[in-house]
Amino acid sequence: MALAVGLLVVVRVDDDAPSRSDGSSTVPAGVAADDPPSRLPAGRAADFSFVDVTERSGLVGPAGAAPQEYTDFSGGAAVADVFGTGRPDLFVTRQGRASSLYRNDGDGTFTDVAPSAGVVGTDPSQGAGPAAFADVDADGCPDLYVAGLGSAPDALYVNRCDGTFVDETRERGLTAPVGTAPFGNQVHGVTFGDLDNDGDLDLVVLQWDQTYRVDPDRPGCEGLDTLPDPSAASRSRLWINDGTGRFTDGTQAWGLDLEDVAAFTGQLVDLDDDGWLDLLVAADFCGSRVLRNDGGRRFVDDTVRAGIAELIPENGMGSAVADLDADGNADWVITSVSHPAPDGICPLPLVARAGCSGNRAFLGRGDGTFRDATDRLGLRAGWWGWGVVVADFDNDGTPEVVQANGFRNGPDPSAQDRTLAAEVHRRFAADPLRFWVRHEGRYEDGAAAVGLDHTGLGRCLVPVDVDVDGRLDLLLCDPVAGPRLYRNESRAGDWLRVRLDDPASPGNRAGVGARVEVELDDARTVVAWISTDGSYESQRPAEVHVGLGSARVREVRVRWPGAAAAQEVRDVGPGVVTITRRGS
Repeated sequence: MALAVGLLVVVRVDDDAPSRSDGSSTVPAGVAADDPPSRLPAGRAADFSFVDVTERSGLVGPAGAAPQEYTDFSGGAAVADVFGTGRPDLFVTRQGRASSLYRNDGDGTFTDVAPSAGVVGTDPSQGAGPAAFADVDADGCPDLYVAGLGSAPDALYVNRCDGTFVDETRERGLTAPVGTAPFGNQVHGVTFGDLDNDGDLDLVVLQWDQTYRVDPDRPGCEGLDTLPDPSAASRSRLWINDGTGRFTDGTQAWGLDLEDVAAFTGQLVDLDDDGWLDLLVAADFCGSRVLRNDGGRRFVDDTVRAGIAELIPENGMGSAVADLDADGNADWVITSVSHPAPDGICPLPLVARAGCSGNRAFLGRGDGTFRDATDRLGLRAGWWGWGVVVADFDNDGTPEVVQANGFRNGPDPSAQDRTLAAEVHRRFAADPLRFWVRHEGRYEDGAAAVGLDHTGLGRCLVPVDVDVDGRLDLLLCDPVAGPRLYRNESRAGDWLRVRLDDPASPGNRAGVGARVEVELDDARTVVAWISTDGSYESQRPAEVHVGLGSARVREVRVRWPGAAAAQEVRDVGPGVVTITRRGS
């Protein structure tokens, strides 16, 4: 994300993208001026089918009259079984109006109960950005953290376990100051996980901060100056839960210094299999980060050691962690900007601090280091990316990659305006979704052929089985037109959905942070992690979805948070299975 606010434009590109003396840069190999023709066979595309059910489901209503800097950058959703029905409910944030809590009625429709539940927002005229559910006080009911926009503060809504919530932000110690940056509060990352392995969920809040202090020697920061108000405090925070739902600020004690980074999306995952959750931060500029958890005591910046410091995108927005190459290690996909410049030159002066070098796909080695496989996988060029999902939508055992897109740069240009700036605006303001399917070792886009027809401003992107039929549907947030829900009607194989239950850790009963391995009888082993974060301003359910195809499960192995060895479970069939921690 970048703003046309007259700031100094500085370019950082990959080594194979030579700079030009006019301040622009050539587009790296793999970033085309126009979409290349898809090589996805029609027969493979026919395996997928999505239907827009937004109107019939009741997820209606565009955003309110909010400033463009809010609607351009925000559009969030959080998903959890709020009412204990076994069905996923949806909290959708709005910009310039009250947010919505959609109760899943079980018949394909949803009812907005936000007013009666008490979660419309601290200032509906400003609206909200990201949100996340977590049982912070270990009473068995999901609570809700919501990041405010503009002058609206963040809020923690504590679930009374009767369908209503109460704002207990200050009582619980969450007292970050309201931002004073020129564009107001710009929190875009809300992430829960057990960082110290004490059995409760801690909270990471990330702000895209227009007031940070810059290290000009850091990759991505070269030549950047401190922005308008260096005295204003960043709202990026690490909040440590004491087990009762009360938090203390652990930012400084943990060495989490994010005052020189415009952070967007955070993800917590154990990258090196040492039993501690590490933190990945996708950042707009001044560099995405790999932060290693040093024994539950502090974070250590491991970006250089990870091998990607010089490869991270200029504008990292969305983030997804998954095992793309089926080697059992966590891989990292970061969305960014690839520019459809007709002459192959990135017109950076038109949009301050925007790059053109596209997405990144890093394959993990299992020791906290990565190698770049972006071009080999075909995932670089997606235009102006935000939310991203890696999931198996046809249950054949191979994940697809979905990306939400779109950006506006100032007011809509007139039809007579044929300048390059106007053409860039028109192109990105109508960006299509991407639905990449693996074909002959590469991902080929097939969104137009499978019914994913959204064009506009896509932000959040959540895979969630709203009708509990074993196929992952897609929830997309458009901050202007409102949310879109696509029902998955693909031809699909068998499936397994793994949920965890740890009665001995009531503050993290769902086992967030656990590693799950599913061994199949066709020689495959699917590895995934119980988490709810990632994409962009998005939260998904705390479960692992595995496409089985025609295979059968031999064994499921769960390495619980902080455990030295995995728990083995046999006699697992397709469908939903809940694994209880042994000894609990």
